[in-house]
Amino acid sequence: MMNERKTEEDNKIANGLNDFLSQNRFDELLYSKHQDGENDVVEEAFDRYFEEQPSNREAALMDEFLGDELKRAQRDTVDAERQFVEYEEEALEPEELNPEWLTWQTPRHKNLISQMITGKASKWEILNEIGDQFYHLRKDVRAVYKTGLQNYCIKNIKNVIGEEHFNVLRGMYLDTDPIDQMETKFHELVAELPEERERLLADHYAVFCRKIFRLVHFEPTDLTTWLTTPQKNGSRRNDSKSRCEGYANLRQEATGEQKDEATDIIETGCRHFIAHMFGDDNAEELEELREAGVKSKQYLAARLATHISEVSDTVDRKRAEGSLSICSRIYLAYDGSCDCNGHSSICDSLRHYCVNCTDNTYGVQCEMCMESFTGNPLNGGECTPIELEETSCTCNNHSDICDTEGKCQSCLHNTVGDHCERCAAGFHGDATTGTPDDCTRCPCPDGGDCFINEQDLVQCRECPIGKHGIICEEDGMTQKDKDKETTKDRETRKKLKHSDVKDERTNNTESNEEFTSVINQNMSRSCKVFKYHTGNVQLAVSTTVNNPMNAGSAKI
Repeated sequence: MMNERKTEEDNKIANGLNDFLSQNRFDELLYSKHQDGENDVVEEAFDRYFEEQPSNREAALMDEFLGDELKRAQRDTVDAERQFVEYEEEALEPEELNPEWLTWQTPRHKNLISQMITGKASKWEILNEIGDQFYHLRKDVRAVYKTGLQNYCIKNIKNVIGEEHFNVLRGMYLDTDPIDQMETKFHELVAELPEERERLLADHYAVFCRKIFRLVHFEPTDLTTWLTTPQKNGSRRNDSKSRCEGYANLRQEATGEQKDEATDIIETGCRHFIAHMFGDDNAEELEELREAGVKSKQYLAARLATHISEVSDTVDRKRAEGSLSICSRIYLAYDGSCDCNGHSSICDSLRHYCVNCTDNTYGVQCEMCMESFTGNPLNGGECTPIELEETSCTCNNHSDICDTEGKCQSCLHNTVGDHCERCAAGFHGDATTGTPDDCTRCPCPDGGDCFINEQDLVQCRECPIGKHGIICEEDGMTQKDKDKETTKDRETRKKLKHSDVKDERTNNTESNEEFTSVINQNMSRSCKVFKYHTGNVQLAVSTTVNNPMNAGSAKI
């Protein structure tokens, strides 16, 4: 009975561990344990993963993990490395990389590889280090060199697991499936390979190729791998803020290679963290602002903290918060001060932006003037109201709507103009009087326009034919109308005459051409007859066709 209870408890713990840890995180913890020979990294990770669990349950999960009693279907990294040793005699080595794919390496990168070669590191370890170096490059540099390295991965992974299995993974990658799902599928496909040698090759190439294709999980502990074991143990006893301050002090006190390594790990690690959580574009933007120095350190830290606060998944947000302090303190060099340019003295403890900005200011550091205010609020400067010039709306009581330039809109009462100061076409009167009856319709036929003549009388501008008088009230044609008609008739007759002459010329031309054709045919027949009777006598023929009445003349 006790054994059964123990089995149930083990299963409960195992299920709990599966709920908290993905396969990749589990493998990484095993690998860290195997590499360092210490459990502090694992314990620190467990503190994060199970911080909301009772202490006795966390301890039980930790014991199970450290005792390696948890059984999993997939092979872990430790087993892969142990079994790799068994195949050393078979020269289980990676394909060499083309040197042209590695021209991005800096002297520091090359020096680190040289040290690994001197220390007799395996070719797989060197390949993985190159993968780490490439992963932490800037986006624009990676874009230049990634094609060769990605093709290298595609070729070797496909050769090991087969094209069919590779296409399954490729489809998941193109569909942007979660990394955890892709890793689980990869382990399943590798487990189906018949030979252990193939399974080992697949595992080792996968470690390198994950970094080339950026399918890598980020863990906050990645930022502190430069610390010695005693330094890590000492910092674990502090809270997050004190621990981060301690890391900053340790980095400042470090010298030589350790300081260079710390700087490189933190800067590249934070870029990795930001890119992994919020995308390459946000990571590149923050890096450019940091290098340019155009924004304050508090502004950059607030920008990063805002990104983290917007993460909807609770687990991911807590993991991100674990890296926020060290990235803000060391990578962005923000010391936690609250600078609000004298317009506030309170900052949000998590997002670092100023709260309760006064003096008509707003922004991360109360550095901007609110709408309708102008000025320079930096260093205690003021924001003063923008004095708007009053725009008068003068429309002579025919509208009460004006644009920003004071021009009247939608004039009423048959008026027009920027100030509704004129009567519309077809109306007459004085629109500036300011009454609805200022403009009266013109007494002209067909709604014609009118004006006030020299005798102060309303006169139509133009009368239709057959009407005359100042308001077109009289019938009959005026002399002016008659002159118009005469001119119109003359132009019509001229057009008709021109058309007749053109037609006559066309007919004459056609007749001439027809007559000329007949003459030519007759002369041709005459020449043939004459030649028949005269034999070899030379015949000279002269024909004139310009005058159709002129016959041809022949000379012998």
